[in-house]
Amino acid sequence: MLKANITNAQDSTLSIGGQISYDNISYFNSQKGKVNSRNEGLLQLNFGSAMSKSTQWKAIFELREDNSDKSRNRAWIDELWIKQKLGKLDLTIGKQILAWGTADGFNPVNNINPVDYSDMLDTENERIGAYGIRTQLFFNSADFDFFWAPIASMGKLPNINSRWFPQPTAIGISMELFAMGLEMKVNEILPEPNLKNGEFGVRFRKRFSIADIGVSYYNGFDHLPEFYIDSTQLMLPTPQLVLNGVFKRQHVVGSELTVILPYGINLRNEAALFIPAQSNPQLNRFVQVVVGVDRSFTISSTSYLVILQYIGDFNADGKAYDSYDIRHIFKNTLMANFEINLSNGLSLNAAAITYLNGNGFILRPEINYLTSKGVKLCLRFDLIEGSNNSFFGMYSFNDRIQGKVVYSF
Repeated sequence: MLKANITNAQDSTLSIGGQISYDNISYFNSQKGKVNSRNEGLLQLNFGSAMSKSTQWKAIFELREDNSDKSRNRAWIDELWIKQKLGKLDLTIGKQILAWGTADGFNPVNNINPVDYSDMLDTENERIGAYGIRTQLFFNSADFDFFWAPIASMGKLPNINSRWFPQPTAIGISMELFAMGLEMKVNEILPEPNLKNGEFGVRFRKRFSIADIGVSYYNGFDHLPEFYIDSTQLMLPTPQLVLNGVFKRQHVVGSELTVILPYGINLRNEAALFIPAQSNPQLNRFVQVVVGVDRSFTISSTSYLVILQYIGDFNADGKAYDSYDIRHIFKNTLMANFEINLSNGLSLNAAAITYLNGNGFILRPEINYLTSKGVKLCLRFDLIEGSNNSFFGMYSFNDRIQGKVVYSF
């Protein structure tokens, strides 16, 4: 981390860091009219400073250029906030990313920040910051967290030319209509930017000797749209196939639990009840649950991490979900992750997600190497299989290999 003094009066130090990376993805099979690769460079700059003992700020800027998919290009502010400590109270204002939840990879209680789903298998660092005010009150063994966003931010779905854009029948378009060869457009109808459409979330956590518990509530938008065919566009002299995406409000009541079991095993549980706003009674209530165990240990100079999780998604109104619905990808699934970290900078990872009914799976083996100069090399495979009527089956031709080089400074 680079540091430079910017003022002697406060003895404040400006911290400058970040990363430079190159990311390449190649699919084993090409699809006509689709983006079949990634050839991307990224520069991320992190700035921060403690202006005083009680005041600090942080800014993260990102510049991304993809020669294969220009829609991924962006000059972006990831985070930009200032924090003031007032005794046991922290007050933070600006663009922020919150990380609620205890499970690994899938957190049903973490709803404040939208997600960029333009690449369905690459969402780990794709949370979108929300502009708002956060207050955190800390007690001896508990904390209270409140966030208010005056203007809601929305997520991102795959573009029409993406290999991750769904099959027509999966989003309610009949094959007969699709076969007409009409130009397809997606029109997202965003909520009006006013205080009435603001969002807020509140979370309380309590820590005990061998357990942590938490409860939360979120009142805001589902950050992914519901799509409807605009029939008026089909009646024009030059008809078009237009999908209108409408964002709808919801309430989410969540709970979290972490328990330290014997032999270094951690038990994690996370659950959330999603309730549509009263103005949208046609939508369904549903519950998402994650239950998992994990254990890390070291033998000689090699460290190991094992994670095993079950994800359940239950429709409280007894209705079936559409095959393509990102909200309900993990219905009755098992997730497993096994990682080995060797002392020479080499690490091996194998992650898998499988439907327990046998309808499909994703397998992700990965090799990482961290050089003595701080350069990280990554080689990853994504292998997808599934039945025709499953979410994974829709993308069974998207097997791919990914190579990435990252230098952090």
